[in-house]
Amino acid sequence: MNKGSPSINERLSAVERTTHNIGGIVERLQRQKEVDERYEREEEQRRLEGEERRLREEEERLQQERRRQEEEERQQLLQFQQQRAQQAREPPQGRQDMSY
Repeated sequence: MNKGSPSINERLSAVERTTHNIGGIVERLQRQKEVDERYEREEEQRRLEGEERRLREEEERLQQERRRQEEEERQQLLQFQQQRAQQAREPPQGRQDMSY
């Protein structure tokens, strides 16, 4: 046997160490993948919550605008009705009582 070449046992031991090291690398990569996936899910959840909050705020703003417009229309209608009632109480313009 050549003194410069490793024995079968040495080669087997080196293969076992390499296999063990690869296994450790695979485990670390798997854990990192799980961490990354959890981070992505949490990030997506935050994004969805932000979008949901933005939509609720927009809906509230639109409801307030609708209520404001309804109140404005109600006030205009009330004003119109008051003007009509006032006109009904006043004598017509340009006509005077011609009775002698």
